[in-house]
Amino acid sequence: MCDLGQHRLGGKQAVGDIGPGSGGGRGPAGMDIGEFGRGGALLAGRESRAYLGRPLHRKAHRQNPSEVRAMATVDQTMMKVQRLLTGPMNLRIQLQGDTIAVAFSDMSTQVHLRVIDWGKNKDGEPCTLVRISAPILRGVKPSPVLYEYLAREAPRLWFGNISVWDDEESPGMLSLTLGHTLLGDFLDEEELAAAMFGVLNGADELDDQLQKRFGGKRWVDA
Repeated sequence: MCDLGQHRLGGKQAVGDIGPGSGGGRGPAGMDIGEFGRGGALLAGRESRAYLGRPLHRKAHRQNPSEVRAMATVDQTMMKVQRLLTGPMNLRIQLQGDTIAVAFSDMSTQVHLRVIDWGKNKDGEPCTLVRISAPILRGVKPSPVLYEYLAREAPRLWFGNISVWDDEESPGMLSLTLGHTLLGDFLDEEELAAAMFGVLNGADELDDQLQKRFGGKRWVDA
């Protein structure tokens, strides 16, 4: 398994708070994966190093083969993701509408997980995707230099892709997020952890680098 690196983060207030042993649930309909709101409260999430400091014991948390291979609806996959995050991964999560947020006190961004309907397979069974994303910058001024970076340099990233959104809080400005997509039907702890921390680490590095080049604010600067 790849080296997931190290991190740092600030926090944000969100709807709902679910941690190890607290059960689960869904929040009210809310934010889109491309949004990241603003708030000053520091989340009480575990530091990323605390999680990454322990190995993933796949055998100890082996899932039932029928569960791993079973096709699932959006709600079923959403609950599976919550169980993995708060169970074997032992993380604190927060619900923001149909999006799960995980924050660490040693990172400058947070990670969002959203389950998406991906139609049905040839046997008529439901399929889902798990979209993982993390804010890089908001309030970025559009410019030819920025678009050249997005067209020529950003596609060279080894992991994840950069998406560009209209910044709803700052008309005429842009928001940048780093994201990666997994198949929800075959998801396990190792795959989810690797993708989630890959996106988190990538965005945590990119926000400092790109802020120096293009301006804007990091998620932690809200």
